Amino acid sequence: MILLIDAYNVLKQIVSSDQATAQEKTAFIATIVRYAQLKNMSIELVFDGGPYGLSDRVSVKNVVVSHSGAQESADDLIKSLIHAYKGRNLLLVSTDRELGRYASLHGVEAIDSADFYRLMRKAFDAVEVPSKKGNKELVKTTEKTDPALDTLMAEYTVSIKKGFAEDFPETKRCSGEKKVSKRERRLEKKIRKL
Repeated sequence: MILLIDAYNVLKQIVSSDQATAQEKTAFIATIVRYAQLKNMSIELVFDGGPYGLSDRVSVKNVVVSHSGAQESADDLIKSLIHAYKGRNLLLVSTDRELGRYASLHGVEAIDSADFYRLMRKAFDAVEVPSKKGNKELVKTTEKTDPALDTLMAEYTVSIKKGFAEDFPETKRCSGEKKVSKRERRLEKKIRKL
């Protein structure tokens, strides 16, 4: 799957001000590269503007960082990329309603930037918790009851839920209930990969 990300749209979910600094942008790109490696997927980040007002495309591992330049908006570049990736497994990440409609007209599913950021944080949290563990299995070596020790051991041996199932529980349809469309099923399948 390829994620096509309206980059400043997602970056606004992270930074508190309207304008991201160069340092915040660099940290954001590094986070996206880490996410792409974690999920083993290709990502294209599309930013407005660019160095010296010029458009450019730079690859960093599984991530392509594109700038639209001064002559074109990021939205226009995203629209042209939707055409370029036609027929591929693509998911647009943007809060922009016009882009979402455009993507839908061209058979591409879209997810809101805030939802994507939440899923990305959830994926990082799931892998960061196990990194605190020294061993996969902790063994209590005393017969004494120590609530503090028991709590500590329980914290470090907690099992991590994987995936996205708790947010989209599988439910059985009641008779007469409308079937889920193919588009909705494809979107749900792509979201589960995030």
